[in-house]
Amino acid sequence: MLYSILPMEVVLEGNDTFSPMHMEMKRNGRTLLVEQVSAHEMRIERLVLGMSIDDYLDPAYQPGTLIPVFEINQND
Repeated sequence: MLYSILPMEVVLEGNDTFSPMHMEMKRNGRTLLVEQVSAHEMRIERLVLGMSIDDYLDPAYQPGTLIPVFEINQND
């Protein structure tokens, strides 16, 4: 539930046109689903299935972690 003094049209403006661009990238031999958040950073959305359970428990690959773009490209 959202309480706001603004009209609902203003609150939700642009919500229907937002479409994130997800890409699959490799980092240290692991396939990640990432979203570019700036010219220099990617945000991990999730690991792609088929990884070891240890990869899912590794904090370096948790969703929301920011990774420099140059680091992803170098570690294919």
